[in-house]
This record gives sequence, structure tokens and C-alpha cells, in this order.
Amino acid sequence: MRIENSKLGDVEIPDAKIITLAEGLPGFSDARRCVLLDTRPGADFKWLLFVDQPELAFVVADPFAIFPDYEAPMGDRELEAVGFAEGDEMALLSVVTVRGKHKEDTTFNLRAPIVVNMRTCSGKQFVLKDDRWGVREPMPPVAAAGGGK
Repeated sequence: MRIENSKLGDVEIPDAKIITLAEGLPGFSDARRCVLLDTRPGADFKWLLFVDQPELAFVVADPFAIFPDYEAPMGDRELEAVGFAEGDEMALLSVVTVRGKHKEDTTFNLRAPIVVNMRTCSGKQFVLKDDRWGVREPMPPVAAAGGGK
């Protein structure tokens, strides 16, 4: 499948890489099919590009790569929602908001991660019960200095 995005250009997406978010994301319930694309090779940040609405793309990151002490326990309900089976590879994504030109202006939604089952290509955003993580967590200074590519 080929889609056009004003920031990313003409993008070829293999059907096997399309991730389905059955419920979409809050505020974007009609955007349910997406794909993860590298922002650049080896970077901690990726694009979550929506196939259904090609102009909709979020920057996301593996929160464990930026916040080493991050924890996001998932219950049976979350795992069942993405068709988890023993041995499945799971990805956890945090939506990133870039507010300015400086890395220090970047925040992460650690309270509501997106979990993706890489085998089933299904995902779901869920809200953690643990309130120590916020929706606008600032980038840690070490990551801002170059640790979070």
C-alpha cells in the first residue's frame, strides 16, 4: 500500500506491517490502522503513521529507552485485548510531544502507553493505574544531552 504524507512524503507500507488499534486513540477513534516507521535508522523515536488518515502521524518512543526506571504493568485485560500468547514480542510506545526546538521542550505520555503485539499486529492504548507517571513527563536531562537519540 502506498500513502502520501506531507511530512514523510510518499511511503510504501507492506500490508503485513499494519497495526490495528481496535479502539483508535482518544480523540482519533476513526484512525485505527497505523504503521511504525523509523524517524532515522537506529533512533529511539519512530513515527506512528495512520493509514486511514495519512496526514495523522505521532512521534512515539520506547519509554524504557528514555526512562530506565519506567514501569508499565499490564493486566490480563490489556494483554487479552492485543491477543497475547506466550512468547509473543510486545512493544510499548509512549506518545511524544515536541513543543519547541530544544530537546528539553519534549514531553512523553507515560501515563497512557500504547501496547502492540508484534505477532498479531494489534494494539491498544491503556491508562496505567499507577499515578506516578504523567501525561507530560519532561525528557530526562541525560536523554536530552544525547542519550535519547
